[in-house]
Amino acid sequence: METNSDATSLTFSWSVFEQSGEDGAINGAGFANVDNLEIDTLGNIWGVTDMSTSSHNGFNTGVAGEVREIDHTQTGSVGNLRGTFGNNWLFYIPVVGPNAGLVVPFAYGPPRCEITGPYFIRNSGVDETLLLAVQHPGESSPIGDGVLLGRDIEMLNLDGTLFTQQRSVPRGSNWPSNTGYVGNPGGSFNGLLPPRPSVIGVTRRDGGAFV
Repeated sequence: METNSDATSLTFSWSVFEQSGEDGAINGAGFANVDNLEIDTLGNIWGVTDMSTSSHNGFNTGVAGEVREIDHTQTGSVGNLRGTFGNNWLFYIPVVGPNAGLVVPFAYGPPRCEITGPYFIRNSGVDETLLLAVQHPGESSPIGDGVLLGRDIEMLNLDGTLFTQQRSVPRGSNWPSNTGYVGNPGGSFNGLLPPRPSVIGVTRRDGGAFV
């Protein structure tokens, strides 16, 4: 906020709008590595994350699904803690009303992808369609073949104590297909559909304002 609300002012003040991180999030909705932001016509803030796919859910990329160390006793720039956050995802933060300031999960991306955007298509000043781009799903991992990776992940409570979460995730992806095994059509690999980047539009079934 520029001094005296003057855009030419050489001084300004600022405040933290939302605390990210595993232990600093309100109601436990932790997030990290925010990339792109969008503000809708109501002033709500929409954000997507871009965490390295080599640490999603605490696994490295590749066929083996190597387990990455997660150590909450480390400090500083600890990249392996990103494994506690899972896939990249989309959230929004209302700025007015009873839920103002809460981090609201909206969509999770497929394995090993980055979600970009978000962007609203507006009609007569009303947000009607949300555009999202799903980049490199299944990056550096096998085509989704039904193999699941499982591990226990040490998580941090809001009070600073630790608890264990059991997690099971696909090592690969067939996005945007919802069927992995097919009759070996053209473009498939041993009957498996490869993942493909895509752009999707999200609207309300009954039309009208998005939120």
